[in-house]
Amino acid sequence: MSSLRKRGGILSNTHLKGEGKTTIQQHADRLFAAWSSLHRLFSFKLIAERQILIHATALIVGVVAGIELSGDGKFVSSAGGLILLWVAASLFGLAGLVWRFGSGSVALVAVVWLLVGIFAVQAQFSRLPPVMSGDRLDLRITGQVEQLDGRQESRLRLWLRANEFTDVPDHTDATFLRQLEGRLVRLSFDAKKFNVHVGDRVAVFARLYPPPSRVLAGLPDYQLRARARRVVASGYVHSLKLLNANDASMSWRVRLDRERQRRADRINAEMTQPEGGIAAALLIGDRRYVSQHTYDLFRQSGLAHLLAISGLHMGLLCFGVVAALRRVMALFPHFASRFPVHKIAALGGFVAGLLYVLLSGMSISAVRAFLMAALVILSWMIDRPGVTLRHVAIAAILILLINPLAVLSAGFQLSFAATAGLVLWFDRARTYEARVLRSRYVRWMGHLILASLIASLTTLPLTAQHFGAVTPWGVFANLIGIPLTGVWIMPAGLAVLTTEFLPVPEVVHDASVTVMQAGIHVLVHAANWFASLPASPVHLPPPGWIALLPVASACLMLATLDARREMRLAVMVIAGLASVSLLLGRPSVKGVLFVEDRHTALVLPRQGGSISVHFPAEIRHQAISPFLADHAALVLGVAEGDGKRDRAWLRVAGDMAVVTHRAKLTDACRSNVRIVLSLVPADYPCSAQAKLYNLHEIYNGNYIIIFNKNELKLKSVDNQYLRMMPVSRP
Repeated sequence: MSSLRKRGGILSNTHLKGEGKTTIQQHADRLFAAWSSLHRLFSFKLIAERQILIHATALIVGVVAGIELSGDGKFVSSAGGLILLWVAASLFGLAGLVWRFGSGSVALVAVVWLLVGIFAVQAQFSRLPPVMSGDRLDLRITGQVEQLDGRQESRLRLWLRANEFTDVPDHTDATFLRQLEGRLVRLSFDAKKFNVHVGDRVAVFARLYPPPSRVLAGLPDYQLRARARRVVASGYVHSLKLLNANDASMSWRVRLDRERQRRADRINAEMTQPEGGIAAALLIGDRRYVSQHTYDLFRQSGLAHLLAISGLHMGLLCFGVVAALRRVMALFPHFASRFPVHKIAALGGFVAGLLYVLLSGMSISAVRAFLMAALVILSWMIDRPGVTLRHVAIAAILILLINPLAVLSAGFQLSFAATAGLVLWFDRARTYEARVLRSRYVRWMGHLILASLIASLTTLPLTAQHFGAVTPWGVFANLIGIPLTGVWIMPAGLAVLTTEFLPVPEVVHDASVTVMQAGIHVLVHAANWFASLPASPVHLPPPGWIALLPVASACLMLATLDARREMRLAVMVIAGLASVSLLLGRPSVKGVLFVEDRHTALVLPRQGGSISVHFPAEIRHQAISPFLADHAALVLGVAEGDGKRDRAWLRVAGDMAVVTHRAKLTDACRSNVRIVLSLVPADYPCSAQAKLYNLHEIYNGNYIIIFNKNELKLKSVDNQYLRMMPVSRP
């Protein structure tokens, strides 16, 4: 019995040990199955034809890094280092994943492109001219007008190539005059007083200033942009005298701009206003005759992009010429059967697009559209697929290699963001459309709606960042504006241009002008109606580049990696949560402070979407300049204000009070607010719970006033934070 018990115990123990081993094995199998499921769920591979997107992103990161390293750009903020770290980490993280799961050569090439971007921007900086230093300078300049821009209704700006200087003050630095010779000077003048054309030689008595630098933290550096366009000084004209123009001294570019101005003047004169100015902007890219009121209508309705030469205009011209040439050559069967007529027609479309981009002034959006069209035509010539994301990346790389600082412009960012979003969507939706949307007209309408929606969504964050406003009705406005422009206005406009260069009867040209003017008239009415709707536009503070980086990183991953739907959804959710958390974590902007020679101006948001400007009582200023008022309104996320002085000595707004006279300090402290901002000397704190801050003795500069964690801070233009301490007892 004992042996049986012992044996039974042994058997029992062995059985128990066996059961234990089986249980461990089962857990291991379950863990392995779960890991396999997760691996399959989050597995991905690199899309071979989209590798170039990683290279283009690396080039952009290199350009931004080069600007930061140069010390001239200060691209966004002192958080520029954080931005570079984030973008570089995303890029190299993606490159590391590619190295681990794909081809290591892609990661190595991305590093090479990053270095190329750094060296490209450094090379561009080495070629840029130095800007004017010091204060103002009054002198007489003789030179040739190379460009005109601005608004004909108010003031125009002439870009003068300076050659000679007279009436120079004695204290002027001779070194600067030598640097100024042969450089561009940008001068504003009254268009009603002086009639100036591109190519004219003029003698102007002007007041020069250094090009304006960044106004507030996070806003563009205008001095850097001026240097990128070879402008060394800016100012305004006191008097102007026309000299004899010498056609032999004009470069080919000046001749082209002169012809462009003549065409724009003629188109504008042939139509009523505002149709004439819009026609000149649509066909030639010359916005001098577009009034500020008309531009505001298009901007508030979401149709402002139609006033720039873009892919719509270039596509209609290039591929319209291609279609016309193919139809003409098809009328000759013997010729069409022996030669590749589609390639010959494509070459004709390329030539037409090249001439058009030269005539339109070669803006970034026009160059991008032409490069895209040229790449499509080249693909046809070598029998390859037409529009792909590879072409978008190649166009961006070519522009940045020629002009790396273009990455800072809103035109570059908005143009490529919209194009990439459209190409990516329609590339994925092509198979579904062929299977489901069989009707041609249904597909056309679906394409129109989706194109408007996708372009609006992809450019929405950038629009908010650059312009501080979004247009919720823009999608619906584009459903009318884009077909109207593509089917009616632009074909008639191309007929207007064609009839100007070809010997056709005058009645044909007049008919084309009438048809185009009627189409623009309808477009203006549509823009006016959408601009009159509520919330057109919605003003909001710029979100900041740091808040946009998670979304940009996620878009890069989704565009370059072939992954399961669950992984794509997870990436989008994580990126969205990261951006929202960064947006919600931003400190609140209370106002903007301008200080110059102890003269203080405080700009605050006002109920109703405008700004209020406050000066100390002893200062006689009645307003700040419209330039400063617009930038303050942009940072505060309100509509543009006139910048006029608020007459009240004490202004209470929400939880904050502003004092501009010492007699009102006591009343401000008793007004049940948390913060009291004093623009006059304040020696004693408030006896109540309010914190009194003295803004009277702030150093010269422009500051953003932020309130975070019960602390008031001033953020300077160079992104340094000045912590403000409440007034305490002496």
